[in-house]
Amino acid sequence: MTSRIRPSPESDYPISENDSSCSTRRLTTSTSRGTKRHSPPGSRSLFTRPLHRPPMIRTLIVDDEPIAISVLQNHLEHLNDVDVVATASSALDALEIVREGDIDLVFLDIEMPGLSGMDFVDTLSDPPEVIFATAHRDYAVEGFEVDAVDFLVKPIRLPRLIKAIEKYRRRTGTSSDLDTARLPERGPTLNIRVDRQTVRVDISAIRFVESLSDYVTVRTIDDSHITKMTMSDVEDALTPHGFARVHRSYVVNLRRVDAFTPRELEVGNKTIPVSRTYRTDVMERLESSDRR
Repeated sequence: MTSRIRPSPESDYPISENDSSCSTRRLTTSTSRGTKRHSPPGSRSLFTRPLHRPPMIRTLIVDDEPIAISVLQNHLEHLNDVDVVATASSALDALEIVREGDIDLVFLDIEMPGLSGMDFVDTLSDPPEVIFATAHRDYAVEGFEVDAVDFLVKPIRLPRLIKAIEKYRRRTGTSSDLDTARLPERGPTLNIRVDRQTVRVDISAIRFVESLSDYVTVRTIDDSHITKMTMSDVEDALTPHGFARVHRSYVVNLRRVDAFTPRELEVGNKTIPVSRTYRTDVMERLESSDRR
């Protein structure tokens, strides 16, 4: 027996860990068949949710290896508009999930006991979009013959995963909460190196920049870019444009903050910690509406 997919309106729910006032994480519950569902614990958020939320990509991960599911989940947490609503350890379980719920995208292993990933796609008359994630390169041609969005070879790296999600967005016309009618004429840009080319990113469209070891993720209102850059360089470039360092790993566009507490900022679907080092300055600027 399978439990129902978590409903779509809310993707994150707060739960008390060390500090009940500001800790937020996702919950999963396990069924006897190895299928996991996210389910709300029934507690309320401290934040007032903004009226406009990015359209979420409701995602299912199917893999018979728990570690592979965990890696994908951790990577997908970096993407504002991707919501992992369920995971399954077999294609048979995944069939039930797809048939009972509104799934937009499936990350699908190929070699699994009982029913293969290819058989899973063939079984459905109207399958959701599929990104194959497998350790076997030999299936690549077959994967594209079934019109898969992309074919990822394990171990999956975050930059490659982001490219796959970008392919999905282009195919489906999906974006986050970008409203072109509200965008001003092109203003200052941040030039970053991505895949041997220079990408011009509108500074006004940047939500925040997150440190990832030797790299940073530049998160905009409808995209993500990974580039090699120090957080000090990011801070120097963006502080004059209304950004603030709020944590050793985050520089945030204060104009894009939807809600805040002294310890956390909510920016789109991302909850960002505020460290003690920067708290006073950040709170003063937010509370006084001085976000320059």
